[in-house]
Amino acid sequence: MGLRTLALWLYLLLTVPIVLFLLFDRGAAIETTNFHFNPDVLRPGAKTRAAWTVKTLRDPDQCRGLVHRSLIDSQGQVFAFSTIDAVIHGSIGEVHTYYYPWTIPTGLAPGPAIFRRNVDRWCNPLQRWVWPMHEVHETTFTVLPP
Repeated sequence: MGLRTLALWLYLLLTVPIVLFLLFDRGAAIETTNFHFNPDVLRPGAKTRAAWTVKTLRDPDQCRGLVHRSLIDSQGQVFAFSTIDAVIHGSIGEVHTYYYPWTIPTGLAPGPAIFRRNVDRWCNPLQRWVWPMHEVHETTFTVLPP
């Protein structure tokens, strides 16, 4: 075996496990529970707030992400909102409840509706660019006629 072949094997033995570890390090960063609107029966244009409880499971300084938010009305019409950064607050093991104010769009059809948060999260650069972790959080609410 030549020196180049040996060097190639050593390179592969050192880099492939690191790359695989980074890609398959997919433990959840947070645990989200009790996701809801308060109040959850609303008219178009009404103000409400989304509430959810989060338990931090990984180092908040290492995990980042993006949250894609949307409302889906009873007619299947999707109201997409701007993407925001996914932020983790608190140390590992801490539990916090968060609130976010919302104004229900005036174009929502009456009936049952869904508020959905799709989160793409990463805890290392390789996950960010190749295979982010994906979370979906949904809550339902009712839209009354205007």
